[in-house]
Amino acid sequence: METRSFSPFFQTERGTLFCADCLAWLRTLPDESVDLIVADPPYNLGTAAWDTFASPEEYVAWSRAWITEAYRILKPTGTLYVFGLRERKVEICIRSRERKVEICIRSRRFLPM
Repeated sequence: METRSFSPFFQTERGTLFCADCLAWLRTLPDESVDLIVADPPYNLGTAAWDTFASPEEYVAWSRAWITEAYRILKPTGTLYVFGLRERKVEICIRSRERKVEICIRSRRFLPM
């Protein structure tokens, strides 16, 4: 676990929002300390610099890294919500069965105007 600290981006009595590199930030949190993670990771569609990976293999490796950290910090009764495209979440579904963590995947549908 890393020891550097991150400043909150937004904070209320109901929670705190951080804006940081997810891997660096997740690595600062203690094991089994989080009840809920809501994630909307890049889809690797190449539509913006932050949504572009060198290869599909690099995207999967990055996904595995942040998912591994998410599982590490989730409490045994914790939940991970991941927004995104179903086709991009295969690794998450496989790992959720191994750890028996509840994962809710919500597929976005784009309706014609």
